[in-house]
This record gives sequence, structure tokens and C-alpha cells, in this order.
Amino acid sequence: MGSVISALRGSSFPFTAPFHADGFSSQANISALESRYAGLVLRLEDAPLGAEADEFLYEGRQLIEELKHYRDCTKEIQAALMQPTRENEHAAWRVLGGNINFLRRAHAYGVRLEHETSRLLESLNISSLTQLQGSQCADDQPRAELFFAKISQFSFEFDKYKMSARSLQNDFSYYRRTLSRMRDSEDPHITEGIIDADIANQMSLFYAYPNPMFRIIINSATNYSQKNDTNSFLELLAALKIACANMLKNSGYDEETKQRALTILTASSILFDWIDTNGVFVPSSSINVVTVINAIKQHAGKKEEEYMDALRIHTKTLKGPGVPRKVKSMMGF
Repeated sequence: MGSVISALRGSSFPFTAPFHADGFSSQANISALESRYAGLVLRLEDAPLGAEADEFLYEGRQLIEELKHYRDCTKEIQAALMQPTRENEHAAWRVLGGNINFLRRAHAYGVRLEHETSRLLESLNISSLTQLQGSQCADDQPRAELFFAKISQFSFEFDKYKMSARSLQNDFSYYRRTLSRMRDSEDPHITEGIIDADIANQMSLFYAYPNPMFRIIINSATNYSQKNDTNSFLELLAALKIACANMLKNSGYDEETKQRALTILTASSILFDWIDTNGVFVPSSSINVVTVINAIKQHAGKKEEEYMDALRIHTKTLKGPGVPRKVKSMMGF
């Protein structure tokens, strides 16, 4: 696939304002950031992102619909394991075929997601956000932040349904164990599902994570921050959080836009937790996670637990020793 994000790219130049990720004073850091970005908002109203980007996002939604109806093959696999006859084994392979085809396509989508996330991070910066505020914000300007919201929404939702498809990894494990025998089959419905061994190994690593899609975004952001100015990237994440909080205080946005703001609020906090040395949950964090949790509880409505689960599942340091008891309690621990 060509570059989705090239159509979304805005101006890009380094932001050099001082920022202290590990803070001389967390409250002073937070206050300074909130003052600096007091008027910052994001352009999250729904809008076309270009034919290629829209097609990419549409494919993601289709994958989620398929994952919602993932077929449990446990019965057929158990029969093949308990009575390993040719008939039972072939019956298991036949029902597995649709699942393996889906898992292969979802993994391929994840590879594309990694590429597009890496390119997105090159475009999503303080400069491109701040220069398009207020009257300067034109409808035809690139909307990298909207793309970020949509791929984060997709990843949260895909991973949620992946974790609920409890047989998925067992299905793929059985497939890999019997792959050599499948190659000897003369049944075209079976042989068409055969995957190259290298791809199968990559898929196994991909699905080993409970959250494979958002893990891609985490890894891409981590790699990006290591290759660039980490403090500037952490400031970007803090600024995104502040912009979303600013939007949630404004009653002028529709519900869908506010949900996207909550998605970026959550995703930015998760990425900050992975990239900052001490994480997002400690008192020294430049993102006040208590305000993040309160915003979710106040504005998420029926989706509150989805955002809270995203923070629980995707973050790195929540159970660490430096996390205050109050924060752990708010998070349900």
C-alpha cells in the first residue's frame, strides 16, 4: 500500500520550547504546560481523510466486524486431538480455514498499521497543531490528529475483541502444529489455507500479545522517541492530553467528536507511560493522570469501562511501586 499519511502531512519543524519530562516540580511542569496550551484544541470533527486513508480505515472496521463473529473451533480441534483420525483432522482443518484466513489478513493489516503509524508520528507535532488554531484552521488542511484518533479507536476495539476470542491462540497453535501434514493434503479447501512458515512465525509473535494492534502503536512511538528528541515527543503527548481536556470542557462539540477526544486523551497517556522513564501514574508525571481518569468518568458515558480498560491493559507502570494508592484505587486495583 502507498502512504496513507502522505495525504495528511502538515508542516513539520522541531519545537524547541523547554520541557522537563522527569520534572523539577510536577505541578509546576503541569501548570506551565496547561498555560502554554490553554487554547489548544484538535480538529476531530469527522471529515474525509483522502481515498487511501478512508479505505485503510474502512478495512479496519471490516476486520473488527469479522472478529466479533470469530468462530470457536475448540470442539473440532479437541475431536482431532482425542481421536486423531484422518477424518477428524481434516474436519478440524476445514473449519479452521476461515479463521486462519482472517488471522492472516489481520496480521497483514497490522504490518500496514505499523508503517502508517511511523509516518504519522513524523507529521504529528506541536508545530502542526499550534499553527492551525482558530481562524487559521482551514477545512482542507491535513488532519493527522483525526487519523491518530481513528487508528487508536480501531486498535482499542480490535484488541478488546481479540481478548474475548479465547480460542484464537489455541486455534492458531493447532494450525501450526499440524501445518506439515496439511501440506500433504489433496483437498483444495485445506491447501489454500497454507501459510508460508516465516509468515506463520510472525503471526505467532503478533498474536502472542493480548493487545497486538495497539502494541504496534506503542512500539512505533517508542522507536520514534528513541530516534528523536524524547522530551519534545513527551511534550507533544502532554499537549494532546491538554487539547482534548480543553475540548471536553466545551459543550459545543458533538458526542462523536468528544469520543475521539477521549480516545486521544487515553492513547496519549498510554504512550507517555511507555516512553517517560517513570511512567504516567507517578506524582512526577507531566500528565496528571487523575484528571485523565476524571475526564473519562465524566464524559465517556457507556464507554467509560472501555477507556478505563484501555488504561489498565495497555499501560506499562500501573502496578509499579511508585504509583500512589489513590491512583490505583481509581483504576480499580
